[in-house]
Amino acid sequence: MSTDLNAGYLKTVERYQVRWSIENFKKKSKQYLKIGKSQAGDIGVQFANISISMI
Repeated sequence: MSTDLNAGYLKTVERYQVRWSIENFKKKSKQYLKIGKSQAGDIGVQFANISISMI
């Protein structure tokens, strides 16, 4: 499904594939790297936390 009525079938599928890979990465990151547990309010600290977790 798409709200873009002018997009064709293939374009909609391509967008969904990109979104699926992003959502899957987000889920795996939260599950295995415990990224979702950060209590920091500052965006810089959150970015550092994610970077260190990824390393």
